[in-house]
Amino acid sequence: MSKLLRKGKVDALREALHYRDLGAAGNGAGHDAGAPVRAEALRALVSLGGPTVPGDLSAALEDPDPSVRIAAIDGIAAMGAPVAGQAEQLVRAAVAREEGAGDVSARALDLLVDWAAQGVAEMFVEALLDPGAPEPDEGHAASLELLFVTDTRGDGARTAVADLLIARLHQAPDERSERAVERVLGWLGPSALESVLAELESGTSTPALLRAAGSLGDARAVAPVVQGLENPDPDVRVAAATAARTLNHTRAVPALLTATQDDEQAVRDAASAALDRMGTAAVIAGLATVVDTRLQAALPAVLEGDGAEQLGSRGGAEQLAEGRAEPDVGPAPGAEPAPGAEPEPGAEPAPGAGPAPGAGPQPAQQPQPAAPQPVRSGPAEPIQPTVPSALPAQPGPALPGQPRPRRGGLLDRLLGRDY
Repeated sequence: MSKLLRKGKVDALREALHYRDLGAAGNGAGHDAGAPVRAEALRALVSLGGPTVPGDLSAALEDPDPSVRIAAIDGIAAMGAPVAGQAEQLVRAAVAREEGAGDVSARALDLLVDWAAQGVAEMFVEALLDPGAPEPDEGHAASLELLFVTDTRGDGARTAVADLLIARLHQAPDERSERAVERVLGWLGPSALESVLAELESGTSTPALLRAAGSLGDARAVAPVVQGLENPDPDVRVAAATAARTLNHTRAVPALLTATQDDEQAVRDAASAALDRMGTAAVIAGLATVVDTRLQAALPAVLEGDGAEQLGSRGGAEQLAEGRAEPDVGPAPGAEPAPGAEPEPGAEPAPGAGPAPGAGPQPAQQPQPAAPQPVRSGPAEPIQPTVPSALPAQPGPALPGQPRPRRGGLLDRLLGRDY
């Protein structure tokens, strides 16, 4: 090769790019002894230059031997800028996970990062989503992050990739493609979530998009997922229930319970699977939150005065629900005032009650003339006790040998439930 290089034999060097010497390795596998010749010829052509070199480098990027592909990558780097099609080839090389070609992927990625060109991140994702591409792994995630860091668009590069992924999600032909899109979306962080939520809010609710929203694992996706459970399309409702299962958030419990009564068996199964994953404790917690919220909203409108004031806080509502809060309705008629309590202005002392200890001389009470009673003719009618209609009747004393009925809290008394 050195002689051809000294004489500038370009045609001969180009002929050497196609040299093959297939022999048998010690393990019986095929071995190409011509790979070193092709790599050396390629380096000689790059040093000579010429109009055919870019095309020769592009062809060498498809060589089956990794050493020849590395020589091609080094040649492209030496030329300073890629020609048409070489960027896509380098992206595919960076995505590939061919056994024994790890150095090829690393060198290709280094060159792409050095270029810091716009659009390379999108090309990388497109190559990663190709049907023949390997499964996305953590190495791909790290590579994509490097491309984002060096992209001159900044966060705009992440948004562009998120929009690309959502468009591909609508076209995902199979489960493998959808799974790859969902995984790459998860690498994008908040940019992906914002794009997915914006798509859902625009009225585009597809099964794949809802499943992707659930895979992001952010609580902000709960609301559109719950809304998807009311979609007229049963496939969308199934996907929403599946997304709720992935999110595993108790805010979705009421909607999932409703979905267990859906007309479609697949929807009922998906909703039940989501509730099963959450577990009994989570389901109870989700229902308790709904009940507590509705209790606080409804009971203040039922009660009046002091009872409503007691419900002004969450603690008051909880005490009311547990039967520990009672409205302040004042002392019962005829009840003695609490020790040390001052009598109400104008109130008469209870019969037989003496002056309070330490009190000064009391003025003599003037007898009040009795009010004239109307004269009734005919037989006297029995006098019926008046019971305020707003309060339910109180349970009477327990008979001997019977348990004393338990009086409930304020809510029980309002509903007439004394048990």
